[in-house]
Amino acid sequence: MTREYSMRRAIVRALAELGAFPVENSVHAGTPDVAFAGGWIELKRLEAWPKRPTTIVKPGLSPKQRQWLARHAKAGGQGFVLLRVGAAWLLFLATDAVKILDSTTRSELERWRQGQWHGRGAAAGIRDWFLARFNRQSASL
Repeated sequence: MTREYSMRRAIVRALAELGAFPVENSVHAGTPDVAFAGGWIELKRLEAWPKRPTTIVKPGLSPKQRQWLARHAKAGGQGFVLLRVGAAWLLFLATDAVKILDSTTRSELERWRQGQWHGRGAAAGIRDWFLARFNRQSASL
């Protein structure tokens, strides 16, 4: 089992209330890893933060992933990138992620994040964040 697989499984379970399911798409390169009622989530994982604070963090958002997320946002869709580094989970809006990932330091990433969670309770915190966001949107319909 790959590291990304276990991350995807945890997020799909956490967002089950929002109809989350894993996506494997060999036909359309760049398609994010998880789809749910509120949009799409691309998952990225690093084992640890760089040792020096000035080092650029490179989770490896590919050009195809950037293009997919940017096109989806331009069409009015919602997308997110969830980056796990060690025990830390950071959530970014896709529109921000395509600009900053692979070109910024840890402190810059922490400024751009929409949410951050740590350890075993991370999946529950992520679920709560998405449920709160989804409920706000549903209430406005």
